[in-house]
Amino acid sequence: MKSNFKLSVLVYFSIAYVQVFGQISGVWTPITDPITTLPIGISTMPKVGIGTLTPDARTEIIYCPDENGLIVTKVDCDPYIASVDINDHNGSFQMVGNGIEQGSTQIFTVPFNFSTFNISNSLFPLVTTSKPLFWARTKTPGSTMIPVSTTDNFNTKFIVLPTGKVGINVASPRASLDVRGQGAKNLPVAIFGNRALGTNSINPINNLPQFYTQHIQIVPWLDENAYNEITQNNDQGLFFTDGKGLDGCNQDGAFVIAPWSPQNTGTDIGGLRIKSNGSGELYGDLDVFGDIKAHHLTVKSFSWPDYVFESSYKPMSLSQIDSFIKINKHLPDVPSAKEINETGIDVTKMQEILLKKIEELTLLSIKQQKAIDLLNSELLKRNDDE
Repeated sequence: MKSNFKLSVLVYFSIAYVQVFGQISGVWTPITDPITTLPIGISTMPKVGIGTLTPDARTEIIYCPDENGLIVTKVDCDPYIASVDINDHNGSFQMVGNGIEQGSTQIFTVPFNFSTFNISNSLFPLVTTSKPLFWARTKTPGSTMIPVSTTDNFNTKFIVLPTGKVGINVASPRASLDVRGQGAKNLPVAIFGNRALGTNSINPINNLPQFYTQHIQIVPWLDENAYNEITQNNDQGLFFTDGKGLDGCNQDGAFVIAPWSPQNTGTDIGGLRIKSNGSGELYGDLDVFGDIKAHHLTVKSFSWPDYVFESSYKPMSLSQIDSFIKINKHLPDVPSAKEINETGIDVTKMQEILLKKIEELTLLSIKQQKAIDLLNSELLKRNDDE
């Protein structure tokens, strides 16, 4: 931490005295906050240690797992006044529209202004009426800015608001967790994962143990081929890895997007599974409202109609087919136009039906050719007799 970076710490206690186990450099002067009437301790020296005699930072708290470390409690300054600002999206309450009903169609409206910021100044520290529970920030004095300013600038690094919203690199969180990245390509904005077993090594610089993780990472700004060769320039990405490949990349891991479904109930609930080679497995139905384009398509069939060529198979005669068409207005085994309009086309089944029709026509053509050959033979024989 640079020497010119100053961090002021105010610790509020709701009791009349504070017992601190450790060393507090300097003299603590008890004063009273004129607004909350709560006691405040102000140290004239730079370090505060609670639970330690040698604090490693401006403020260090040492605690055991069976006790609380630091608690910040928000209370009303005036117990007789309760105010709610419904226009403050960072306040305790938020009123948002869910859409406008137009006929039978629900029209989505953006619930709030998605623009955000991280730089504020001493005149408008947060541009909001909310007062943060916790706020970590850097300060740029106005006198050092170009051009020189009469106000100091603050760059928010981490903030927690009374509503429970948390912001990282944003001063006004738009959601329960709002994270802004570092503004460079290929850098993840968030990583969620566990330790990848079997990846332990020793860091050659500090000789400390290190390991890779199996994780999911969100990258908001990508270069071409970044993390995967399908990536295009300026893409955004969600990547997964089991941490067992080169440099922590994926080796055998797969990624599942699916509902959490009950087990052993006989309920067939599907989902999407992306395998380690990038191919996908979809379990369940897929509704596509648009075109499907593919360079190659393989469809598996379990009833390919080779049985048509078995000696036991008896195809309909042409006269039978003619009678069927006159009554039903479509070929036997082929769904009618009404059925297709109502249920659509089963592509695999239709391929089977069409092949069956081709095979039956082939058998009929062979039968007809044999009849023609027999007639020709009889004609030739009759001509020879004459």
